Amino acid sequence: MIGLRFRTGAHRAAALALAASWLLVPFTAASEARLGAKGDVLHGEVVDLTPDGVVFELIQGEGKVKVPWADVETLETDGDLIVMYGDEGEVHGRVVGVEGGAILVGSDRATAQRIEVETLFAAESMKKYDGSLRDRLRSRFRYWTASLNAGASYTDATTDTLLGTIGVFIDRRKDPTYLLIQGEARYGNQKQDGEGRTLTDGLAWGFVRGEYDFYERLYGYTSTRATYDDLQNLSLRLEPRGGAGVHIIKSSDFNFSSDLGVAWVYENYFGSEPVIDGFPLPKRGRRSQSFWAVAFGVQADAKLPYGIKWRARGDYLPAADDWTGEYLLRGETSLDFPLLDWLAFRISVIDDYDNTPGEGTQRNRFTSTAGLSFGFP
Repeated sequence: MIGLRFRTGAHRAAALALAASWLLVPFTAASEARLGAKGDVLHGEVVDLTPDGVVFELIQGEGKVKVPWADVETLETDGDLIVMYGDEGEVHGRVVGVEGGAILVGSDRATAQRIEVETLFAAESMKKYDGSLRDRLRSRFRYWTASLNAGASYTDATTDTLLGTIGVFIDRRKDPTYLLIQGEARYGNQKQDGEGRTLTDGLAWGFVRGEYDFYERLYGYTSTRATYDDLQNLSLRLEPRGGAGVHIIKSSDFNFSSDLGVAWVYENYFGSEPVIDGFPLPKRGRRSQSFWAVAFGVQADAKLPYGIKWRARGDYLPAADDWTGEYLLRGETSLDFPLLDWLAFRISVIDDYDNTPGEGTQRNRFTSTAGLSFGFP
């Protein structure tokens, strides 16, 4: 135990001031950055720099906050950051100030490089940057994200079952353009004792969509989707379409848009599966059809707490000449729960409704998948 004795009020005040300054030493020493906003000074660490603002982790342990650039009055870091901006720009150094819609990066304000905040892509501490292949790829392909999704199950019992899925998700988001590439393949079968194997799932689909922002809220798009579905006797369905849409909400954390366009739908269905001498022959084409459709669509994505990512898409394609008799209706959504920087657990659901399905099949197909997602960056 340490005891302190004060002889006079003056000595007591001096000692208290010394004790207070001693208590503040770890606080100020641990602080790597100081951010001034609306008259307050925050101490902590810069987690990210985006066109929308500064993501700041408070040293007081209150978590991360995002401060819009309009509210940022001063910003200084003690440690070096790697700051990525524009298509290929990259600079290493301390942030020494904010001036006229730009941050100053360098050793001092006189020689610092000026980077406009609207060109910022990302930033992180140099302590976390090790120059690995992943870090280099992130800088090189800074506007791209990609993931490979896979899941499988196998049962060996009275009934043997096998199911495997693999999918890909690639997108590039850089105003005024957006590119999305998706695809999935599923295969499953089962075998009961004393019987042959039966197909339980056989699906493959691919989707490509491109968007261009004409104005802040208005965009044009074109897309196409191709589907093969053995369970629905669907040999091929093509859905090229194009139109315009509106960004109802657009930000780095949440996007929601709606679009309207014209689509051409082509469908070819399998026919019967003849059997000769006990051996099934390839399915024969039964019929094909095509129709023009009005294309209604909505899509959304969001960054949720704890790094969870949510995506959703909905489509309604009624035939232009028969809205109630011939139409497609589709909804899909997914959640990615992060496990590591490059690994997530993904749950996805797709519901596909065809009002005029293949012979002997149901109108609705509901599919749910759970598996691992290997992502970049």
